[in-house]
Amino acid sequence: MTSTIPIIGPREAKLLFRYFVAVDRCLAGRFSLGYEPDEEHLTSLLTELLDHRGSLLHSLDYSLQQLNDALKSIDSLLQVELSISTNKYNHYQESKATKADLGLVLDYRDHIQPELSFCKAALFQAKRLYSDRDGVYRLSSVYDAYNETQHEALEEIQNDKSEMHHQDRCFYLLYNPSMRGFEALDQERIKHHLQRGDAGSIFDYTHGLHLYNELLGESSVQSFADIASLVCRIRDFTCKEDKNDSSKPSFENVIKDRNIRQSSFPRFLVFDFMLGHAGSTDSDFLQLVLTGGSKQAQENSNIRFLAPRYTLQIRVRAGRDPEHPVNPAGQQGGQPERR
Repeated sequence: MTSTIPIIGPREAKLLFRYFVAVDRCLAGRFSLGYEPDEEHLTSLLTELLDHRGSLLHSLDYSLQQLNDALKSIDSLLQVELSISTNKYNHYQESKATKADLGLVLDYRDHIQPELSFCKAALFQAKRLYSDRDGVYRLSSVYDAYNETQHEALEEIQNDKSEMHHQDRCFYLLYNPSMRGFEALDQERIKHHLQRGDAGSIFDYTHGLHLYNELLGESSVQSFADIASLVCRIRDFTCKEDKNDSSKPSFENVIKDRNIRQSSFPRFLVFDFMLGHAGSTDSDFLQLVLTGGSKQAQENSNIRFLAPRYTLQIRVRAGRDPEHPVNPAGQQGGQPERR
């Protein structure tokens, strides 16, 4: 079964990327208010920003409505529409049994070639970077709320061998200030690391054209200052060989062997999740993300797992839905569903 959207070209990718950069820019702004942002608040804010109604409460540089309007206006082979909704679970599920803060579900429906449709999911444990004691963010700053028990539980979910085609499906979502929010000398070190990573990147069609335009700068939508939240695979988030603190991963440790630009949250959503193979189409895993899993799965598992408090559903449609005729204004009927 396919797990990538085949009809997102360079123009669609740039529009989607622009929207997610605007979302991440808003998240990063919470680090510049003069006090430590609350991790739960950041995740709640993220779900609002990615919800068709919640996003109206915030002033985004590029709104969800602008994204959908732009997707309709470009002269592409197929028209892509994006709708985002959130499922907010009971607050009391935010416990040791939750294991993940955020579930992400991509529902792609191709009305022209239905056999290309698919649904896949991913789980995220969110952690924010803590400033040093003087309130300054440095390479040595750590993700102080890192929890070994949570980590081991998500490792077990990630390493479940029941899935025939095993894919990365459990990640850390790391909330960070803008790269401009770090101490000046460390900014230079981070930029040096970033440019070395860019120099070794491979250029190929949509991914490559996007990176080419970003590096060229003429039509870039993500500057150095815009890079903030990062996505890291479970197995790559470790304290090993961290000279700063043996028990908590530092920012320096996280970016050590990682291309920062290609690890950004917006890039993950577009190029790894929508256009790549990140996430899992396994039906049991989808059920786990949405509901906590079947009773049988819970009984067979070594851990107790509840669905994450928040589940973001990204719905992408290709072509006109035959069950929802176009109205005179040219819009397909109905509003995005909020569950």
